[in-house]
Amino acid sequence: MKTISILKYSIFLTMAFIITGCAQKDQTRHIIEHFRQDLAGDPRENVFEIEAEKSGNKSFILRGETDNPALKKALIDSLASHGFSVADSVLLLPEQTEYPWGIVTLSTANLRREPRHRAELVSQALMGTPVKILKKHRNWSFIQTPDKYLSWIENAALQPLSEEQLTQWQKAPKVIITSPFVILTDSLSHLAVSDAVAGCILEVIASSSVMLQVKLPDGRKAMIAKEHVRDFEDWKQNAGPTPENLLATAQQMKGIPYLWGGTSNKGIDCSGYTKTIYFMNGIILARDASLQVRHGENIPMGKDSNLYQTGDLLFFSASSEKDSPIIHVAMYMDNNKFIHASGRVRINSLHPQDDDYDESNASRFASVKRIMGKENTPGIIPVKNHPWY
Repeated sequence: MKTISILKYSIFLTMAFIITGCAQKDQTRHIIEHFRQDLAGDPRENVFEIEAEKSGNKSFILRGETDNPALKKALIDSLASHGFSVADSVLLLPEQTEYPWGIVTLSTANLRREPRHRAELVSQALMGTPVKILKKHRNWSFIQTPDKYLSWIENAALQPLSEEQLTQWQKAPKVIITSPFVILTDSLSHLAVSDAVAGCILEVIASSSVMLQVKLPDGRKAMIAKEHVRDFEDWKQNAGPTPENLLATAQQMKGIPYLWGGTSNKGIDCSGYTKTIYFMNGIILARDASLQVRHGENIPMGKDSNLYQTGDLLFFSASSEKDSPIIHVAMYMDNNKFIHASGRVRINSLHPQDDDYDESNASRFASVKRIMGKENTPGIIPVKNHPWY
């Protein structure tokens, strides 16, 4: 009988230990999830991939990675305040390296969700875009673009830079491509060196009356006619989103085919389109429609479209149901007309009596945000004020 009692007691202690351990793990998971959901920010713009591994009674090892040292410390302090002993094995990004920066070397470099060619195309970065390199994996680099977007880029599309080299690039005389599409040619053979699209940034080596000799980020040299470019410093300081400028930029891109993840005149998606319109007028917007809708001034919706002005962003949800997620964005023109990338860059109307009425999107019309006048607020950063440029 005594043996049975001891056995029962042993089973009881074991079960109590398991239950206690599970409760502790659930509590730490709840704390970490609070930090991830409520404090870390959107995972498309912030890295916070941390998990707790139990290593003893009320002891855990934190593993994973983040780009926010203050948030990591706050998490450790929070766990400690709940009585947990924490061993820190979290990788803090960016990794320590001689080359923490990079400049995109292709006219339109593809950015992917994972470090493989078959992964989803989530965005593109144009030649001359400065990026922060957070870590590397084989032939790929995990980067953050000036709009804070996180993605993987093939190393062959990137020129790594040290802090000193980035400073040199920032100070070098540069031009920005303003024509939709051009071919850069060799000075002697006149054969193509590279293509370039509006928004590409190149260093200037020499100048003649009508031509420029330029240097690409990877060191290639080429010629381009001055009519296709604008001095980058002049553009950076004076470009500004006026209704007239935004409309002209938007209409210049009419007919460009839709491409999921695209951000250039070769192919573009809806938020890549609105982002490009504003970038060519000196403003960096957030990347995706569901990110862009978080920024700017809320404009009341209603039947009176006179409340809207050229350049406002119109957002559309997945369905007409309340709280349906935002999946599409357009730029308002005037007289109920809006321009957007849907199949191709096209103009449609919100008014049922118009021939170009877009019933599908009109039924899902969710909100309006004004960007002009909200510069230097989160998600609306002038290029001239961005420290990477």
